[in-house]
Amino acid sequence: MTHHLFSKKHLWKDIMKRIADPNRPISSIILPPRIILTPTLPIRLTEPFSTIINEEHAAEIASWVDEKTTTYSTRNNPYEFRLLLRGSRDGFTRDRFWNLCDMKKNVVLIIKVKDTDEILGGYNPIGWEKPKSKPFKHIICDKKFIIKNFLDLLG
Repeated sequence: MTHHLFSKKHLWKDIMKRIADPNRPISSIILPPRIILTPTLPIRLTEPFSTIINEEHAAEIASWVDEKTTTYSTRNNPYEFRLLLRGSRDGFTRDRFWNLCDMKKNVVLIIKVKDTDEILGGYNPIGWEKPKSKPFKHIICDKKFIIKNFLDLLG
């Protein structure tokens, strides 16, 4: 600790002497500036999480969640999308939804309307909480969004 403080004091004195005399050499060790790296996440080698949207769609949704002006790529998407419920696999009942989604936060919901090309969706950062009684609890959140004609937005 003493050496660390001594080094700071020594550097400060060097800087002050250099200001007074710009031609004076600096005796302190000065490291080169740090390089800021932009991390690239590894490609996820998982089975497709959705039959409705793909990894590019997920990256764009992640950008909306983070309110980014530019879209994440599939390589730098910081989120992992996990399928919680698939109606064709798990059923379309209210009880099944609550069994699989109750108390889950930061949920993206994607729904394909049967016999149409319409896709709906939304984002809920607060999460789902199964109502215990009536009246139901209503929570306001500024960071949610709802999507209609989803694929039209994605292009």
